[in-house]
Amino acid sequence: METHDASSRKHLDIYADKAYNISRIRGGWLTVNRACNLRCGWCYQKDTEFDLERTMPLPLALDLASFFGDLGVKNLCLIGGEPTIYPHLLPVLEKLSVLDIRDIRSI
Repeated sequence: METHDASSRKHLDIYADKAYNISRIRGGWLTVNRACNLRCGWCYQKDTEFDLERTMPLPLALDLASFFGDLGVKNLCLIGGEPTIYPHLLPVLEKLSVLDIRDIRSI
């Protein structure tokens, strides 16, 4: 698994500083993977060839969850490929719950 580096966290901090100037962000989207066990003809991800290697590392997903929580986001849509086959789905959902992000959807 890839390790999450400090430079990525620095970018998150920069965006967070800018985002605090926005009055309120209600929702967000988080692409956690590209893998999918379906092959829908209309899928916007079909050009990625559903690459199993393109999966978000858990540390980055948890940092992004915290980022959304810091922004006051209450509605989050997990997208991918197919988010329900994301190998770190449960830890991410637990983190979102702790952050009081309660409306979590997957499309």
